[in-house]
Amino acid sequence: MSTKQIRYRGEVQAVGFRYAIAHEAMHYDVKGEVQNCPDGAVQVKVTGDDEEVDGFLQAIREGRYSDNIEDEEIEEIQPLHGMSGFKVH
Repeated sequence: MSTKQIRYRGEVQAVGFRYAIAHEAMHYDVKGEVQNCPDGAVQVKVTGDDEEVDGFLQAIREGRYSDNIEDEEIEEIQPLHGMSGFKVH
């Protein structure tokens, strides 16, 4: 089981990126959330089995908005408790 926080930078706000991430999450057994950050980044918090999380992140890297991503920062974080589904904020 892993829980990660990912910050994507680039042309990732106001292009549908958050909703594409939430849609991609439906194809994996993951829970989490995605939100815009004041600095123009998009932040994702995701939890699930290692293979599911890794597959989900790889799908984002290869997805429709891959050309919009200039930078990706990934860090392990504490487990997300009480999280159900995948939410867009």
